[in-house]
Amino acid sequence: MIVSGLLLISAPVFASDVSDYKASWEYKALQLQSQIDRYAPLGKASFITTHNSYNAGVYSQNGSYIDPNQKISLYDQLEIGVRALELDVHYTFSSSGFWPWEWRFTEELKLSHGNGDVGTHPNDRFFIQGLAEIKNWLDNNSSEVVILYLEDHMEGKYDKAISEMNDIIGDLVYKPSGCQSLPMDISKTDILAAGKQILLIGGNCATTNWSNYVFNGHFSATENLENFTGYPVCTAGNKDIDYIQSHLVRIYEDSTNLSAIFGNPGPPITAIDAAPMAKCGIGAIGLDQIVPFDSRLEAQIWSWGENEPGNPGNGEDCAAQRSDGRFRALSCSSYKNVACQNSDTGEWFITSGTYTWGQASLACDIEFAGQGLVFAVPVNGYENAKLQDLKISMGITDVWINYSAELNDGNWGPY
Repeated sequence: MIVSGLLLISAPVFASDVSDYKASWEYKALQLQSQIDRYAPLGKASFITTHNSYNAGVYSQNGSYIDPNQKISLYDQLEIGVRALELDVHYTFSSSGFWPWEWRFTEELKLSHGNGDVGTHPNDRFFIQGLAEIKNWLDNNSSEVVILYLEDHMEGKYDKAISEMNDIIGDLVYKPSGCQSLPMDISKTDILAAGKQILLIGGNCATTNWSNYVFNGHFSATENLENFTGYPVCTAGNKDIDYIQSHLVRIYEDSTNLSAIFGNPGPPITAIDAAPMAKCGIGAIGLDQIVPFDSRLEAQIWSWGENEPGNPGNGEDCAAQRSDGRFRALSCSSYKNVACQNSDTGEWFITSGTYTWGQASLACDIEFAGQGLVFAVPVNGYENAKLQDLKISMGITDVWINYSAELNDGNWGPY
């Protein structure tokens, strides 16, 4: 595969697996779920995340990437639903030329897993190759927003990095206005409305140009799995649930031998770990060795029940939260209680009366007049769990949520 003259390496051994996975209920549920928070502020949103995404075994060549964090390519990671990638960008040794008299030795920006030049390899991929692969995927997925975390080992070569990014992804980057952290009040929809698809994080405000291209810092916080407490407490280190519900918190694993030798990478993240993190609204669960049908992907589904929703146009085009807290599709003319939310506090209320889905918005106004409540849908696992708790306390099984395929040509979305 060639993009802008660059060879893109794919993972043919996994090609059929990726295709099969994209036909699965699990993939479709995660894709739908990733759109539920499209109008929500980034502090409430979730991005399926990989750690050291570039360090993949599929790219190994004559000794490079022999201690990989990942198995499949950047493109295939995006294909199976990953929406936040980490790229360690080093300014490091590079060679070119076939015959000895043609050899050229330079330093370039490369995607390497090491400490400075220690641990990097001459055959590590160029930064521009990773960017081109990501751009190739975004060209085929114009409604998606991706976070790129650039871990800085560039030795101050920021203008070079900007030049390389401008050539490949520059028109897709949602840029900061001077030195600022990633804003938590904008939404995926805001980014797309600006004609952009990429958020760059990992900046350090070292230069004016860099400050106007890459958001300062990285995720809002990075915490350890050992310091995570699940629902209903929902804390990560010293970050409480109010912080988690308004910031993009990352918890990640590191499966490499290098990290084990030089530090304490912490425990691996299993499906048993991923599910409670998703339930608490942890926005960036950073996984290693991700593959199609990875159980840790399914563990992050908090919305649709298995094999839900059915095919569009089958007469079941409106969503309700069912007795177990998962969503199911029902006929919009069914009568159910209605989920109403205070958009300022996030607190849920449920109507005492039952209504059709089309009557639901008015029902929130009538039963909770003057309280500023709106017909709403949970945008993350924590909001969904809180609605489930209230529903159980009231002895109610199903409640309408503001999520339907009826109003947008069979495409599910909040309204």
